[in-house]
Amino acid sequence: TLQSFFSRYSFSTNPPISLHFFLSLTSSFINNEHDPRFIISITTISTSSRMGRGKIEIKKIENSTNRQVTYSKRRNGIFKKAKELTVLCDAKISLIMLSSTRKYHEFTSPNTTTKKMIDQYQSALGVDIWSTHYEKMQENLKRLQEINNKLRREIRQRTGEDMSGLNLQELCHLQENITESVAEIRERKYHVIKNQTDTCRKKVRNLEEQHGNLVLDLIRSTV
Repeated sequence: TLQSFFSRYSFSTNPPISLHFFLSLTSSFINNEHDPRFIISITTISTSSRMGRGKIEIKKIENSTNRQVTYSKRRNGIFKKAKELTVLCDAKISLIMLSSTRKYHEFTSPNTTTKKMIDQYQSALGVDIWSTHYEKMQENLKRLQEINNKLRREIRQRTGEDMSGLNLQELCHLQENITESVAEIRERKYHVIKNQTDTCRKKVRNLEEQHGNLVLDLIRSTV
């Protein structure tokens, strides 16, 4: 009879049911084998036991402590799986992880290095992930060098040097620039002279006022 029960109403429970509940269930089967209500209850138990725990919604963990704990546990799990895959399948794996707190973690299979993995990746796809960045750096460096050389040349030309390669138009332009610079220098010089003159005049007035006060004090003291 029990064998007939398990062949007709097979089910599994997770977590496992208690021994007392199992014996009660067996007794109910013996006494109610053909009772529709018993069959329905068995079906309900089987269905609910297969449902298990609900799925966890995948979204950002707001609590920073819980987020770091989860990150640490799952990171270790990923690294463990990577190690197993390296051993079981002789695979080459390179993992780079950066947490929200800027902590850096890396795993590379013992039979390779990160550089070798990148080189093999570039070779497999026929690309060079560094070339574009390097070329931009070279172009920027060349541009800055040209600007620096031009400024140095202009400084030398303003002091009367390195003018052998200038044509008439360039010489005239240089003269205009120097004339404008001289005018600005002259204007600035006059401004400084005026400020110094005004300052000296104020000092003279203050001294004259102090001298007058001293003379008055002397006259009052002699009267």
